[in-house]
Amino acid sequence: MKTALEGLLDLDVVGDVRGLGLLWAVEFVRDKKTKTPFPVERNFAGLVGQACQRRGLLVYPMQGCEDGVAGDHLLIAPPAVITAEEIGWAVEAVAGSSPRVGLRDDALGRLTRSSKARQTKPFRFRTQVVSVMSIFQQ
Repeated sequence: MKTALEGLLDLDVVGDVRGLGLLWAVEFVRDKKTKTPFPVERNFAGLVGQACQRRGLLVYPMQGCEDGVAGDHLLIAPPAVITAEEIGWAVEAVAGSSPRVGLRDDALGRLTRSSKARQTKPFRFRTQVVSVMSIFQQ
């Protein structure tokens, strides 16, 4: 999953990809060199999340990773039984859902699945969210 998601770093709007195991985040930035976040009112991660949902991919769009208010990112948390083909499809869905995609041809080639794989039924991540605050309140 790490290798596939790191291909998103070729997008102009992806500032960082980080995670462990099957819990990953994709950070979106307005300026890749300075890591300047998008304005909060733009709701960039929310727009990407909605576009992913239209493609059949469920992700968790979030804001506040920069200073508690600004900073957009997506949380990607697939089930433990995900296949390499499904990971490829999910990464392609995120790449194609960015409102300002900026993929170069070589990056697109790494992120695109075979035409046979594209004919398969869309895969939907099934995840369960546990609130961090609920853990601390116990």
